[in-house]
Amino acid sequence: HEEAARLAEALARDYPDEPTFRRQLAESLSFMSSEQENLGRYGDALASRRQAIRLNDDLVAADPDNMGWRNARARGRFLHGELLTILDDRDALPQLEQAVAELEELVDFDPSNREWARDLSYAHTALAAGYHQFGRDDEGLGHARQAREIAAELFASNPEIVDWQNRLARALLLEAIALDALGASADALAVVAEALARTDGLAGATRARAEILLQRAAIERARGQTTAESLAEAESLISNPGEGTNHRDLALYAKLLLLADDIDGVRPHTERLVGAGYRERDFIVLCVEARLCPSDSVAEARPPVEAAAQ
Repeated sequence: HEEAARLAEALARDYPDEPTFRRQLAESLSFMSSEQENLGRYGDALASRRQAIRLNDDLVAADPDNMGWRNARARGRFLHGELLTILDDRDALPQLEQAVAELEELVDFDPSNREWARDLSYAHTALAAGYHQFGRDDEGLGHARQAREIAAELFASNPEIVDWQNRLARALLLEAIALDALGASADALAVVAEALARTDGLAGATRARAEILLQRAAIERARGQTTAESLAEAESLISNPGEGTNHRDLALYAKLLLLADDIDGVRPHTERLVGAGYRERDFIVLCVEARLCPSDSVAEARPPVEAAAQ
C-alpha cells in the first residue's frame, strides 16, 4: 500500500488539474493508514488519514455536487474517528459526528443507495463507540440503535451479503455495551442473546460474534455469574496471535485472556498494546483491574455515566 500511495502521489503531483489522481491518492492513503494502524504504527496512521481527509476536503470544495467524493470524505472521517477513539483522543467525536451528518445527507438524497446506508450504519456504530470511550453512553445508545435499524433493514434485504451481516452484529454489540454501561445489564444481556441468535453460523460476523461473547462474559463477571461458556466459545473463534499479528486481533485476544484471568499469558500483549498507545476504554479497565496498567489510566479515571437506560 505504501508503494501504491507513492505512485498515486506522483500522478497527483504531475497532473494537478486531474482530480481523479488526487482521489486515488486519498484512497491509497486510507488503505495504507489501515495497514499502519494494524501494525500499531498509530502516529503514521494518523498522518496518513489526516492527509487523506485534506485531499477529500479539497475535492469536495472544488465539486460539492460530487456525491461520490462526499461519501469518500465521510468514510475517511469515521475511519479517522475510530482510530482517535482507541487512542483516547477526544478529537474523535467531532470527526465521527461530521461523518454521520454528511452520510445522513447522502442517504436522504438517495435512500436507495445501499452502500451509503451501510456506511451510515457503520458511522453510527463508530460514534456510539466514541461516546462509550468518553463516558457518554446515554448519547451513544441512540446511535447504536440507529445503526441497528439501518443494518437490520440491509440484512433483511439480502442476508447473504457478508458486510451487512457484520454491520448488524456490530450494531447489536454497541447497543449492548451502552446498555451495560448505563446500568441496564439485564437489557444488555437480552440484546446479546439476540445478537448471538442472529449471528449464529454467519461467516461474516465471526469476529463480531467473538466480541459479543466477550461482552457477555464481562457482564456475567460483573454480576458474579460463570463466564465459562461465553469464554469457551469466544476462544474457539479467536486465533492465538503470533508476533506479527495486527493490533485489532491482538486486542481481542488480550481481552479474552484478561477476562479469563490469565495474567501471565496476557502480560506481553498488554505491554505491546499499551506501549504503542492503545487506549480502548474497556481494554484499559480490564488491564487496570489486572494490575497491568497504571491505576490513573484515563478510562479508570473516567467511570461510565450512571443512569438508567431509556
